[in-house]
Amino acid sequence: MKKFIIPFLILIFKIESAIYFKESFDNPDEFKIGYEEGVENVKIIKEKTYFKEGESSIRVEWSVSKLKDDKSPKVWIEKVYKEEIDMRGKRLKFYFMPFEGKWEGSDIIGGKYHGNFGIEFYDSNDKLVARHDWTTWWHVATNKIWGSLGEPLEFTFNVNPSSSYRGGLTKGDGEPSKIKKIRFYSSGSSTTGKFSVIWDDLKEISFDEYIFPGIKKFLYLIDENKIYDNWNLPEYKEFFLNKSSLNKKGNIFELYGGNLMLVFSSSGELHQMKDFVRGDILKFDKDIFSIFDGDKDFEEIKFLNKKTVYKKNILEILKENGEITFRNFIEPTKRAIFCKISIRNNSEKIKKLYIELNLPFSTEEESFFFDGCELLKLPYGNYERIIEGSYYGALYPPNLPFSIIYDDKSVFLLGRKPDDYISYEKILLRERKIIGYGMKIAIRPKEKNEYNFVFASISPSYRFFSGVDLYYKLFPYAFKPVENMDPNLYKGESMAPEYFKYRNLKGKDIEKIALELFRRFNIGWYWKFGGYKRIGDWFGEKEYFSNYKQEDGWKKRSEWEYFCDFEKFHKWRKEVWSGEDIKLGLSTGFYLCNFCEEELAKNLYNDEIISEGHPHLVYNHGPLGPNNYGPRIYWYYTKFGQDTLNSFKKIREEIPLSSICMDNIRGNGGFKFRGEKVLSKSEGISFDEKGIYIDESIGISQIFNQIHLLPPDKRGYKLAVAGDCVNTWYSAMNTDVLLIEDGSYGENQILNWFFNRIRFGRKPLCFHVTHWSDRLSGKIDIDKVSPEEIYEIYRKRFGFTQISGLCFGISFSIDDIMGVPDIFKVCRIPEEENIYGYQPLSGLRCNDKMIICSRFGNDLGSILSIGNTYSEKREFEFKIENKIIGDGTYLISDYSGKKINIDFTPEFTHFKTDINKYSAKVYKVIGKILNFNGKGKGEIEINEKDYGKRLKGDFEIENGKIPLKFEILIPENHKVESIFINGKGINFDVNNDILKFEIQDKKFEIVVDFKSKIFLSGKEKILNFKFFDENMNGCQIIIDDDCDFYDMRAAKRINSFFYLWASENKKIELDLPIKKNSEYKGGYAIFLKNSKNEGIELKDEKLFIFASDSKQREKLVLELLKLLEEKYVFYGFMPYGRLREAGLYDVINLRKKAGLYENGILKFE
Repeated sequence: MKKFIIPFLILIFKIESAIYFKESFDNPDEFKIGYEEGVENVKIIKEKTYFKEGESSIRVEWSVSKLKDDKSPKVWIEKVYKEEIDMRGKRLKFYFMPFEGKWEGSDIIGGKYHGNFGIEFYDSNDKLVARHDWTTWWHVATNKIWGSLGEPLEFTFNVNPSSSYRGGLTKGDGEPSKIKKIRFYSSGSSTTGKFSVIWDDLKEISFDEYIFPGIKKFLYLIDENKIYDNWNLPEYKEFFLNKSSLNKKGNIFELYGGNLMLVFSSSGELHQMKDFVRGDILKFDKDIFSIFDGDKDFEEIKFLNKKTVYKKNILEILKENGEITFRNFIEPTKRAIFCKISIRNNSEKIKKLYIELNLPFSTEEESFFFDGCELLKLPYGNYERIIEGSYYGALYPPNLPFSIIYDDKSVFLLGRKPDDYISYEKILLRERKIIGYGMKIAIRPKEKNEYNFVFASISPSYRFFSGVDLYYKLFPYAFKPVENMDPNLYKGESMAPEYFKYRNLKGKDIEKIALELFRRFNIGWYWKFGGYKRIGDWFGEKEYFSNYKQEDGWKKRSEWEYFCDFEKFHKWRKEVWSGEDIKLGLSTGFYLCNFCEEELAKNLYNDEIISEGHPHLVYNHGPLGPNNYGPRIYWYYTKFGQDTLNSFKKIREEIPLSSICMDNIRGNGGFKFRGEKVLSKSEGISFDEKGIYIDESIGISQIFNQIHLLPPDKRGYKLAVAGDCVNTWYSAMNTDVLLIEDGSYGENQILNWFFNRIRFGRKPLCFHVTHWSDRLSGKIDIDKVSPEEIYEIYRKRFGFTQISGLCFGISFSIDDIMGVPDIFKVCRIPEEENIYGYQPLSGLRCNDKMIICSRFGNDLGSILSIGNTYSEKREFEFKIENKIIGDGTYLISDYSGKKINIDFTPEFTHFKTDINKYSAKVYKVIGKILNFNGKGKGEIEINEKDYGKRLKGDFEIENGKIPLKFEILIPENHKVESIFINGKGINFDVNNDILKFEIQDKKFEIVVDFKSKIFLSGKEKILNFKFFDENMNGCQIIIDDDCDFYDMRAAKRINSFFYLWASENKKIELDLPIKKNSEYKGGYAIFLKNSKNEGIELKDEKLFIFASDSKQREKLVLELLKLLEEKYVFYGFMPYGRLREAGLYDVINLRKKAGLYENGILKFE
């Protein structure tokens, strides 16, 4: 009888040559076993790892007879080497992968104990030199959680005792020049324990990799996996088949779709598959689906009744065996083949099934594989990536619901429908011949489950991105934010004015400084703590408000005045908590988490508590309130979920809330919930050795969807969902905005940022403020580096932040911008990119594979971003594949309007440019020729004029058909004033901000003048307006006597602009007094006036800003302040206030040495 066994395999990227402690683990007898009291029956076993060909791992198993001080005893294996090894002053990295770690028992469930894995180094006197430790909830259980692949855990450290150690690394008293013993250890089991160890070596690394491990990984990825290496690949072709059809020929069925032909037998077996992209024909002769019984040791289920039904353009394959009815509906379309399976449980009990889809594929020797989590070279042998929940939920990897295989000939995509809920899934490969998808499902009696899969072959022209683009097109709803979302959520995120108390800002008026800096640095919203008193009671219901044990903690906080009384609290939340954001022009994001305060949880939601998990199931976080801790709660089909929805309905009646902000506390998913009420209703249930469960992320995703369905607020905005470091696919799918908690001052995890963009598609991303944890702490010996070297470290760090922000569409935080002019100058571009939407098929190719190429938007207005990852300025050649951008031959301009030379054909637009080291450049698609069929060249520039802008282009056409139909994008807030071809005015049309005209010549000059709709007196006069006199006395700002909030805020914006500029640049306080119209007695003044017309105009001593409503007048003020930035320059200074707060004095000294501390400015040139 055939049985199916789910193997646990691990395969790792190729690792560079070893320096120290090279091990293969082929001989377990070389290792000695050690353990603490309470451990018995310890065994050490050699096993195959699939780590590298010909190598093995060591597995250790044991049982526990008793605990010591309520803690699980430690078990270890160690090896003593013949020679001492000197590692003084060496920077090293090592790969140590523990897997199949398993902890059980009440000590873990109750959250009392942290088990761990670790590695230790001892000297020849048996003294500890260094220890690197991982707690159970963060870095372990790779096999169970990360699946069978998983990049090895990689850490960089310096074993010189005079240096600081990082992360989980601590030092001992041993001598690093005499290391002789290595030890691997584990603890955490209260009953039985098991762990396996994969170990490669210690390798000395460069200083650059030590400082920038995240950048190093990313550069390795784009080099090794050739994701931008497509200069010489053929033109992109979407369809290699001009049809999708289903034909019956005798006893076989031929399906054409997704650039594939599939041939099925009458019994439903796939005989062969032809790939029209590659031209290959693959034999198979098997069912593409296999089903295994989870109650019978995964024995394959046999079906006696099989038949194939031909219905229009759908092939139905039916299988029955009494207890199960299985239907497979296969539908070919031009873009892809869709496969929907329906499984009905005809029995009276829950059916536990493992279902596996297998498809053949062919590939070149050098091929690459994306498994939904990572990109790597296509492995040999068998491979699996398992996505399964556990009580190590934090390890749930950031994943996507599809996989991709690509080489120079084709791209093969296999995916599932993004919103089919599944608690256990895996991607698998078999000997480079079969790609598969597996899932464990549980079906309730007499019920039917349905799941949808999709597969296709695609042009290889854009490699990995070709597959991503197709999946986006098939399921666009999963990669865009909720409609009618607050536009401020496309901007950067930052903290409240209290944030500036920690910064090096000398001005006294923090509110003025905050109002202007948020505007100047394009900050739009606030991830805000403290909108509730008790976690889980988000609204603040009267019946839950008082008389509970946390009162004593709250009495110690400044908010107690408001939090002690129900009425005062709600007034405070409206007028102060939310009101301060409104004053500053910020939108509020309401912080919440997937926890509930303990007393509330036990009294209201006791059967909805997720009780199976690691110690961090109980959470306490200071900003949430004193002693405000409690357990995780399941969100959907529960009272807690419904109460949450009701809370936000009420909250939005009180305050203008733009989003909820879901904190990723040890993962938003990956934890198993077994509540009967949920399991009897919910989709996506699975099973393990303990029984039926559902993954927490499914409930979170479903409640997010319900939040999207809440009615719009009074402003017309839907309530969006923001998340930080969202790990599971389901929570990511229904998250609208991603907050990245690691900006310029962190490790610069550009590899993670790249995959964040892929996962979130066309949704906005932004960096969070994290300066207080400058990660250079402890890494650099200040006596051994020069000021120039320190400066270069910061230059590279911020350079890759600029590249990431522009090429991945990540809005910058204030910390990324302050003191860095080259980021300030582009800080508004990511907002525009995110509004247009990320396009994985960039249509942009470079002659160098290490250059990042990205596109946002389609057709006219598209933004093209390119990033130079090299350490020197270089010139590169690019070509734009026109048909990918839209329906014309496209013309581009430098984003800032500088002159660019282009050559173009109907197929490609070519240009060259040089890019500074570690920097990005941005171009905009500003025009197109609709009927072009020849060859041409030209140059384009866009210059600022006093009253608007001028586009000038010189072109020469060969072999082109005349007349040429041109379309030009009209700049925002401008109108066409005139257009001249070779000095002669011509007629033109305007439609939806597009200028349209025809040209009869083959050599011509185009000059288009655009007039500003806003600056009616010209920009030069406005810039020279007397905003203050020689004695620094500010002019007046005049508002109507009956002005509303928006006029007042607009006036304050003008005042704050000059206050910040003067206080930080001139070290004086400059005030532009705000007065009512009735108080005006003459003199220089700025008037905010009501008018049916709109614009900014200067008349004598008066600057008028007029529009028909106050909101529009404030928008005009924002445009005025952007203009004034050209004259009143302020980039900020590299912030340092929180360095003192965090005690990072080594970083302070580094900054001082490099001139980047007080008034520090980092320049890219």
